[in-house]
Amino acid sequence: MDFGYISELDAEAIGEPGRRTFRIRARDGEMTASLWVEKQQLQALSLAIRRVLEQARHSAEPGAESQPAVPMQDFPSESSLDVRVGRLAIGWDEGSQRVIFQAYGIETPEDDPADFSCFTSAERALAFCDVADTSVAGGRPVCFLCREPIDPGGHACVRSNGHRKETIPLIDDESEEEDDR
Repeated sequence: MDFGYISELDAEAIGEPGRRTFRIRARDGEMTASLWVEKQQLQALSLAIRRVLEQARHSAEPGAESQPAVPMQDFPSESSLDVRVGRLAIGWDEGSQRVIFQAYGIETPEDDPADFSCFTSAERALAFCDVADTSVAGGRPVCFLCREPIDPGGHACVRSNGHRKETIPLIDDESEEEDDR
C-alpha cells in the first residue's frame, strides 16, 4: 500500500525489557500503518537512514532545523495496514529531496511490490531515528563479551569460558561494598 508523503512516522517498544515487541507507526490523515519489526531491524533501519542522509549530505548539522522527536499521540488500536516485516528498504530521491521507505511482509515474495511504501522529509526521517533509538535503548543491558542481553537474574555467556554456559550473576553496588570490607 503506497501511503505517499506521510505526516507522522515513529517507533515504539511495547512490553517489558526482554519481552518487548517493536512497532513502526506511520500515519497520514486517516490512513495508518503498524509495521511489526525485530529490535535489530529497528536498529539497522535507524543506522541506514542516517547513512543515506549523510551520503545525500542531509545529516543534521549544528543549528539545522529538525522535527521534534515526539512519539505519536492517539494512534488507533487497529491500523489501516498491519504487517509483520521481513525486509526493509530505504533510499533517497534526489528529485524530491525525500527519504523513501518500503516494508515487505515476512511472506512477501522477493519480486512482489512492497506491502508498505511512503516518503518523507529528511528532518522527519531524522526525528524517526531519534525515537527509534530511544525505543531500542530502553531494554536490557548488553554483555560486553557476547553482545547478548543480560537478564535481571544473570546471564549465560558462552564467551566467558569458551565451552560452558554458566550463569554470570549481575553485580550490584551493595554486594561490591560487602566484598570490599
